[in-house]
Formats: sequence, structure tokens, C-alpha cells
Amino acid sequence: MAIAGKELMDMTIVGKNTPDLKSKVENFYFDSRLGNIEFLEYDERLYVNHTENLAAHNDHHADEVLNSVEASGGFSNSNYPVTDDDRKENKMNKAIVLPFNQIEEIKNKRIVVSESADEMDYEMLNHLASYNQLKGAEVKTDDGREFGKVKDIIIDSDEEKVVALGLSDGLWSDLIGEGKQYLPFTEIVRLEGNQVIVENHAEEMLRDRFDDFL
Repeated sequence: MAIAGKELMDMTIVGKNTPDLKSKVENFYFDSRLGNIEFLEYDERLYVNHTENLAAHNDHHADEVLNSVEASGGFSNSNYPVTDDDRKENKMNKAIVLPFNQIEEIKNKRIVVSESADEMDYEMLNHLASYNQLKGAEVKTDDGREFGKVKDIIIDSDEEKVVALGLSDGLWSDLIGEGKQYLPFTEIVRLEGNQVIVENHAEEMLRDRFDDFL
């Protein structure tokens, strides 16, 4: 299923067994070369709200607490013992990052996450591209022409891959017009820092529908 990144960011996240607990998508991370989506980031309020409710119960419900944290979407830095490394400034310290393949379902603007989440090394994110990083990024051709800016990132949720970039402004609109604005995320695209570089013939690959890339 093709989903625009901005649509994904507006979706509500719920735990599989705790549908009343809700959070919002903050970001998603993917391999910059292959486009494989690796992680989904969401606000830890889903976890916080749930544990605040659990605190009202007696201590002998510890097992229930553990199961409920898992059902809420997994573990985060906030529910592990604090270490010196934990004290280092980290942009992820108020978020939960869930492996994308642990999403149970995406339907009706809701993302259902699995009951448990694998532990992960947050440093892995440093080697991945993300929606927030690329949205608004400049797109240039190999010979330095301004091709446009990234307006959106299109994903295939079934294949768990980025399939296209939605563009705005720049060379493509001068040459093609307002209709064709989607560029396939293939070998003609490469990421260099906060810029997107495309091959000189990239305008030949533009389409007016992102469904064409599924």
C-alpha cells in the first residue's frame, strides 16, 4: 500500500492490546541507498500515560506492568536504569523507536504496534536517513542544476520501502509542468548530507502518480 509520508506522520499509533492509549508518529528512518524502512519513532507519551495509570495499582502487579509496557509499543530509554551514557545528550531521549517490521497493521489512519519491541542500539539511527531530515531538502542534478525540493517521501508499507520522492519547485516544474512531480527512489537518487543528488536525466523518470512506482 502506497502511503505519503505526510499522511503517515498524521496517523495515530495504538498498542495492539491497548487501543485506548494513543500517540503520534514523529519520524521514520530508512536506508539511504536501498530505501528499506528500518524504524518508526513516536512520542513516549503513549508509554508515560500508561505507566502513570499503572502506578495507582499495588506493587504485586509488576508482571502486569511489564506486559503493558510491551503492549504499548516497546521499551525506551525512559524505562531503563540511568547510566553515564544515558546522561549524554541524545535527541531520542523522549521518544520510542520501534522496528518498522513490528508494526501489526496500518489501517484507517491508525498504526497498530506489536505487543513487544526488540531492544535496539540508538546509534544505529546515525547511519540512516529520515523523513524529517529530507523533507524540504534541496534536490540537484549531477551537473549542479537545481531540480527542486523534497515535498514528501512516499513509502510502500507492504514492502517496507521508500519508493518515491514528491518534489516541488525547481527545474522539473519548468520543464515538465505541475503534473509530474514524483521521482522514483532508485539508483538515480543518492543522498549527500542534507541534499539529494539525482542523475542529469532524472526528469525522464518523473510521474504524476506515486502509485506508478508500486
